[in-house]
Amino acid sequence: MAKRYALVIGISEYNNLRSLDNVVRDAEAIANKLAASGFEVERYPSRWIEAEERYEITTTSVTKDKLLQKIGTFLFKTAENSEAIIYLAGHGLRVESPYIDPKGYLAVSNSQGNGNGDLLFADLNNLFAKARNEAHLSSLVVLLDCCHAGMALEETVERKMFDSEFSAFREQSKFGILAACRGHQEAYEKGEHGLFTSAVLEGLEPSNARKDSGVISFDRLADFVQMKLQGKGQESVELSLHGASIEIVNYAQNLIPENGSKSGNKHELNEILLELNYNQEDSVFAHFLEEDLSVGFFLINSDREGGQRWLINRFWQKKVPISTDAIKKYVVIKKQLKNTTLWEKISVALEVEQCSEKVEQCPEKIYHKIYHKLYEHWNNQTT
Repeated sequence: MAKRYALVIGISEYNNLRSLDNVVRDAEAIANKLAASGFEVERYPSRWIEAEERYEITTTSVTKDKLLQKIGTFLFKTAENSEAIIYLAGHGLRVESPYIDPKGYLAVSNSQGNGNGDLLFADLNNLFAKARNEAHLSSLVVLLDCCHAGMALEETVERKMFDSEFSAFREQSKFGILAACRGHQEAYEKGEHGLFTSAVLEGLEPSNARKDSGVISFDRLADFVQMKLQGKGQESVELSLHGASIEIVNYAQNLIPENGSKSGNKHELNEILLELNYNQEDSVFAHFLEEDLSVGFFLINSDREGGQRWLINRFWQKKVPISTDAIKKYVVIKKQLKNTTLWEKISVALEVEQCSEKVEQCPEKIYHKIYHKLYEHWNNQTT
């Protein structure tokens, strides 16, 4: 089997920003997990523990030049012609300026908090694209745990090429980037780990591997993390080319614990859902978003706990523009529900001013109010 390499970076020490105590634990946990999965792991910044004959992540300051040098050396020399994973954790910055789009940065130790001297996500993406072509990486996976991490996906070469005619590029490349949150969101910590890293660690456990092959692919990991972060105030986002074929972990099948749970077990349901491609639904949803429609409605219908919310979140993560400030609102529709009650629920979700009369007595009024509320959101690009 070809050698596989991982670079794990944890920037925890800052001169002018809050220090991140969890970053050291996060990075070390990821490094240990990848090492146990067969990767040759390089930690940065790190120190050598003589008594235990091993390296560990440390709180040493990290500058932009040293960080770029470390990433460049790893990509172009260490991992050349091989599979590579890079994990980055630290402060993320979203810097807004008049008349131009906001820019995202990975903050280094001497950051002033305004992007000056920090690592621009766009520059990092250019380095990744250059390395994949010139260092002939067979695959590259990037895991990014910082605030505003989703901004790193907006300027990737791959995203710009998705709708282009670079079919040869798409066929030859294996690339995946998984970010802890959307561009306008913060990444949170809970307990000893960040929410994102905690979900990644759990997603790399044998229980999340395919039952038939023992494999955890990039796409499988991304779907798992996205589900784990539901309702946590941050949504992971991902971009991949041939993500299903990027093998991150391959557990021997006899090491995968059998789960005796029957139907009704939510974890088992999630495992089953992850096996499905939903290609037809993906296509329909993409068409639904891309058509020049002023109003649209997309209904996912199934039995209770049948996976509607999982599928909606999957569509949202994969298809809705990363830079949007839109939010999801759920309306639970029970069997035998009257049309008027449904419209009433939708009006509440949209915070439409309610009629003084019952909906049954003035259906046209409520429809009209909902229409105008949707149109107002659409004009403001918030829906």
